[in-house]
Amino acid sequence: MSHPQSLSVAKVVSSALLGVFLLGQLVTKPALASPQADALGQCLVANTSTAERELMIQWMFLGMAQHQSLAGLLSDSVNKEETDIMMGYLVQNVLTERCSEQMAALMQREGLSRFDESFELWGSVAMREMLTDPAVEAALLNFTKFIDFNEFTR
Repeated sequence: MSHPQSLSVAKVVSSALLGVFLLGQLVTKPALASPQADALGQCLVANTSTAERELMIQWMFLGMAQHQSLAGLLSDSVNKEETDIMMGYLVQNVLTERCSEQMAALMQREGLSRFDESFELWGSVAMREMLTDPAVEAALLNFTKFIDFNEFTR
């Protein structure tokens, strides 16, 4: 990347791609969570550790890796069931112990109809933490070394 603005263009391109990825999840969702769903989401974020949110990212990654376009990218030694067990325990624990009051309020007011909004907030915080890791950012920016930025100035 010899062009002086290559790094900034690369960051803009990467940010746009990541934005498309993250916003794609929100396209079909209501703009605002209900107060109860928001309270539960805030509780989930506040009452889970970084390690627990990393477990969530691992669980999401292993779930997405089941898609046919990703077949064969994971080694057979990866134990998805072990991650499912740990995630199941975590979700049960946060919903029945750490955030039981918020969960009860959501169930009483909304039932399960807006339950996913709480998990979207929790998942988006976990994803943001992962994407701000310098190694992840570097890996996601790596594709930009194959872009001829001089093409953008013609």
